Amino acid sequence: MEEIDEKSAFLNLINKVMNLDEIQKEHLLKFVRYEKVSKNTNILKEGDVCRKFYFNLKGSIRLYFSTKAGKIKTRLVLFEDAPFTALLSFITGDPTAEIIEVLEDSCFAVISREDFYGLVNDLPEWSSFYTMMLEKTYIYQNSRLEQLATLSASERYQKIMKESPHFIQRLSNGVLASYLDVSQETLSRLKSR
Repeated sequence: MEEIDEKSAFLNLINKVMNLDEIQKEHLLKFVRYEKVSKNTNILKEGDVCRKFYFNLKGSIRLYFSTKAGKIKTRLVLFEDAPFTALLSFITGDPTAEIIEVLEDSCFAVISREDFYGLVNDLPEWSSFYTMMLEKTYIYQNSRLEQLATLSASERYQKIMKESPHFIQRLSNGVLASYLDVSQETLSRLKSR
């Protein structure tokens, strides 16, 4: 795995979403640890309680569900500079139905649930970040549901090609098909057009 300066990468990401002074940054860094994870690793399994909040510094992940029939339903795919967690479990403390899979060798900055909520109370900027993240998550989820309900498979694929071509370049056909909610055969047909 290519080495990155984890602390600098994390602070660069934080600087994009909040304005902290040096004292606040040092306070925040007390609660951050870094994890390097190999591809094809599940960092959260169905039935686990999510006790970590992640910042993706390098690599890619997906959050997905596995149906009783064994079908994979990818809810979310994220690349570098993205915060993520299994939000429902993280907030409620209940076991999750979601799985978080590392798709490429990755590096994460990680904050425990307890420390995350401590920071919400300690730093007004962190509280604002949390509110912004909840709003963005809500908007994304509603937009995604709307697209799955109203766009054809071809329209969803065209939208990905136009707005997120890196999905097509970096994701396997299986992951991309699951994200688009189509079979791999349908995805192959869409790609060949």
